[in-house]
Amino acid sequence: MSYNTGRDERGQSIGGGIDNYGTLIVHGSTLSYNSVSGSGGAIDTLIGPVTIDNHSVLSNNSAGGAGGAIAGSVGTNRSWTISDSTFSDNTAGDGGAISFGGAAMTLDDCTLTGNSAYRGGAIYLGAGNSFGSAVTISGCTMTSNFVTQSIGTAPQGGAIYVAFSGYPVTVTLTNDTVTSNTAIEGLGGGLYIAAGAIVDLDSWTVAHTIDNTDSSGEGGPTANIDGLISLLQ
Repeated sequence: MSYNTGRDERGQSIGGGIDNYGTLIVHGSTLSYNSVSGSGGAIDTLIGPVTIDNHSVLSNNSAGGAGGAIAGSVGTNRSWTISDSTFSDNTAGDGGAISFGGAAMTLDDCTLTGNSAYRGGAIYLGAGNSFGSAVTISGCTMTSNFVTQSIGTAPQGGAIYVAFSGYPVTVTLTNDTVTSNTAIEGLGGGLYIAAGAIVDLDSWTVAHTIDNTDSSGEGGPTANIDGLISLLQ
């Protein structure tokens, strides 16, 4: 299935291609050139579980708010499983490709490349409720994603931004490769971890991340860390 050039025609500012309130399965499909002024350039999902797999491609989608390709709003029972898929050249305010704030997400063997945002060039992660959020990203390649300056928003997390809004956010990164991502005059060329968030790194390969720090000189070439980070052996 291919779904192209969708736009928000109902004035709801969500889900340029698909506005989901149930169970969504995207299997071997292409969603491209969809756009929306709010969240979810290709897909916005509110409640039900989401599965994206079998070499699906989400590319060149855009959102003025969160999730250039896919975004999820507050919901305690929402879980996503994404595998063997590609997210490329999507753009948004938060999470150039993916913005997730649900209960659990697994991202496995995916490629995220050329995506851009103000925070989280490829992925923006946060918890939308008191149950918190648990995310596992394994065997993924994130390359050439970037964050840029916006009025009132410092660019943070060239590849991934891990937020904290008072609820627990735990992210496990295993066997991922993060290369050539950029925070333009910002913080965390590869990864930005906000205070209160927890990230576990296991066999994580980082190369060629670039962080042009602000005048305070904060942040390193790989990650800016205000939360808790663990290196797993």
